[in-house]
Amino acid sequence: GGLLFIYVASLVGKIKITTILARLGGEMGGLFSAKKFDKMFDNQVRFGLWCIVASCWTQLMKYLEKMVSVNVRTIIYENLHQRYFESKAKTMYRTRLDDTAVRFCLDCEHFGDELAHTFGHVLKPCIDILYLTLDLTRHIGAYPLMGFFGFFYLSKAALTAVRRGLPNSLGWYVAEEQRLEALL
Repeated sequence: GGLLFIYVASLVGKIKITTILARLGGEMGGLFSAKKFDKMFDNQVRFGLWCIVASCWTQLMKYLEKMVSVNVRTIIYENLHQRYFESKAKTMYRTRLDDTAVRFCLDCEHFGDELAHTFGHVLKPCIDILYLTLDLTRHIGAYPLMGFFGFFYLSKAALTAVRRGLPNSLGWYVAEEQRLEALL
């Protein structure tokens, strides 16, 4: 549980570092357009240092993901070992396998890796949305942010209406384009 908490904290830290890098990039663009090159170069140094931190943080996240995977694998191994190796155990093929130990270890490894990877990829966008919403609310206020989200909602509704108005699906157009390219 503690390792999982640290992994989740690393996901939160990654979005914080990403917002810092975005702000520094925006400030550098503003300083460049204002021709304040001395301050822009100072920001480039800060940006470069934060890039190093971001790179190390990404490696830490990957390490923690692997550690969570190993812990999941250990838990699965301890809980399912008896089922795989008891003398009356049958596999999905209804016969005893000669390589049960290898299959069991590989099953645990694949499941642990997939679970940790999927967990991070499902949780990270949720953290991103929550953190960025709170950060933007703090910087621009709740009402402008609602207008910002409203714009995306209306854009989605408009694009959906345009898609419904097309005589064929977008997939059909892609297939037709490929067919015509092949014909050409």
